[in-house]
Amino acid sequence: MQVPAGNAIAWNAPATGHITYVCRTSPTDATKPVWTVGSASATLGDRSGNLSGTYTSPPETWKSADGSTLTGLEIVRVRSGTERLYDQLVMANPSIGVGLLTGVTYIQRLVDTGGAPPHKPCTSSNVGDQEEVAYQAEYVFWKPN
Repeated sequence: MQVPAGNAIAWNAPATGHITYVCRTSPTDATKPVWTVGSASATLGDRSGNLSGTYTSPPETWKSADGSTLTGLEIVRVRSGTERLYDQLVMANPSIGVGLLTGVTYIQRLVDTGGAPPHKPCTSSNVGDQEEVAYQAEYVFWKPN
């Protein structure tokens, strides 16, 4: 999950959020329902503990407190255990507005704890059920140096 050379960290944002999982029929096997991510949201902070922005999905969108906003496209996903949400590397689309997110090229989500799919079984009898799961992560924003 390496960010390409020529980029430097622009913002480390500790995040607290939740993932809403939905029990759905598997797109590859209609006989096996699976938990899928329905939506996600988080508050982004700074090293001083101040609220500095938000994250929502879908689509994956980051908003800084200064009004700059960007979306992105996941390019790499890495699961580091069954008890936490996967880490990811996202290629950023150009930002909207001028501010902290202007010029960001990549975003990493490095999960500290939580966010894994629910332990509750997803079966044909509970298709449509939703479960909210908390997570904590670090969002790392990169810009060309």
